[in-house]
Amino acid sequence: MGYRYFAYHVVQNEVLFENTSRQMLGITNYPEHWLSHYIGNDYVNCDPIVDELFRCRVPFVWSKIAVPDRMSCQQKRLMDEASDFGIRDGLTIPLVSRTGEKASVSLVHEGRARAIEAALTNYSELHVMCEFFHSRALRIVDEEHLKGHSRRRKSFLSRRETQSIFWAARGKSAWEIAKILNISAKCVEFYLESVKKKLNAVNRTQAAVKAAKLGLLDIDPSSMTLDIESG
Repeated sequence: MGYRYFAYHVVQNEVLFENTSRQMLGITNYPEHWLSHYIGNDYVNCDPIVDELFRCRVPFVWSKIAVPDRMSCQQKRLMDEASDFGIRDGLTIPLVSRTGEKASVSLVHEGRARAIEAALTNYSELHVMCEFFHSRALRIVDEEHLKGHSRRRKSFLSRRETQSIFWAARGKSAWEIAKILNISAKCVEFYLESVKKKLNAVNRTQAAVKAAKLGLLDIDPSSMTLDIESG
């Protein structure tokens, strides 16, 4: 559709982050040098486009938002430096939030006029495409972050860890889970602590939320009772 750059961003997902500063995950084809510069200067915490994303639910063109008279010196520097990398004006499409994240797709043309024209003529198609992309990409982006970019997706949680958090998510105590799995309660506690550590969770409830959000509990329930039936 003629766009030079795209950026799919998930900003400050409340399920994944407990701190107050913004964090950004995503998929983009922005120049590597610009990404390193942006991250190194912690620009996500002053970016006027990200500021608008937190306020707005409808698509917006950057030049309508990043008005010099309304920006701080740091924001002006950010936009000037982005322009030096060929990232001058763009269209940002806020996406449906599922668990507290602020997600968007930004699309960048070579020139300002072209970006505005594209926003007006292609909006409906772009919005549908971006929402579909978001529905597929969100779990992958979150999971890659939690795993420290590990490629061992299938073995992130062990079988016992998955079974333990599966039943914990359904309100079972460690003693009850031990009876279901035919193992000791101490073993269940060990597996649940391991899950918490892997998912960077402060308690079992948060661990269960994160595991469910990442699709790590998407298991046939009949397989969960295999041990007790065979025992």
